[in-house]
Amino acid sequence: MSSVGRIFIVLNLILAGVFVYFSGVVLREQADWKAKHTVDVAAKNKEIDALKSNVVALGNDVSAKERQLDTAAQVNETIRSELKKEQERNEAAEKRLAAVQGDLATLQANTTTTAAAVERASKSAEEQSKLALDASRVRDEAIRAKEVAVADLRDANDKIAALEATIGGNGEMIAKLETQVREQGVLIEFANSKMPGLFAHALPKLGGTIQRVDADGQLLTVLVTDDPSEVGVKPGYTFAVFNGQKYKGEALVTDVDGKFAFCRVTRSTGEKIVTGDSASTQTN
Repeated sequence: MSSVGRIFIVLNLILAGVFVYFSGVVLREQADWKAKHTVDVAAKNKEIDALKSNVVALGNDVSAKERQLDTAAQVNETIRSELKKEQERNEAAEKRLAAVQGDLATLQANTTTTAAAVERASKSAEEQSKLALDASRVRDEAIRAKEVAVADLRDANDKIAALEATIGGNGEMIAKLETQVREQGVLIEFANSKMPGLFAHALPKLGGTIQRVDADGQLLTVLVTDDPSEVGVKPGYTFAVFNGQKYKGEALVTDVDGKFAFCRVTRSTGEKIVTGDSASTQTN
């Protein structure tokens, strides 16, 4: 074998050794790389899973934010609508304020006239208040007078009822007595016409009230209101004058005009005869 051949064989061996060496190194490095790659892949997968979780969370967060944004947009729209309404109300209020200011200016211009009117009204109110107080006092007095009158009327009605009962019970007796008196009066009148002076003291029963008294108290006018015998009053009759049960004197009839008897006082007890006193031809 030639030297060149030997060189090539040596070179092949060297190259084979180098190849084996480098192949081992490469294989060792490849194994290390594969392990590292496996670890890296697992780490990256974890990172990818974490990123996916983060993406889901971010998606949910974005959805929530979008919903909040929609809600905020709706609230913003509502606020804009309310703001528009408030602006419209503000404009209306400004218009009303302008009108009120105009009215205020008018009122201020009429302040003097209004003050004068208020003063007059105040005086009128005071006068009306006084009149109202006077009217109230008059009303109270009228109410009290009415109450007293009602009480008096009640008492009077009770007395009238009692008297009516008494009168009703004595009606028949009075009718009989009136008939007898009428008959006796006719007989006395007839007897006096036939024999004057025979029954000078037997006068028919007549009664009445004093209607007039002269200044001296000596001349009287008697209105005859009670004439049971219906014979009438005549000159010469004598009336006894009294007030209640108090005897005041006697008066002689001097002239007659219908039921009016003009008399002259013939006897007096000193008691003054006045209008309204009673007069009667018989005192028993």
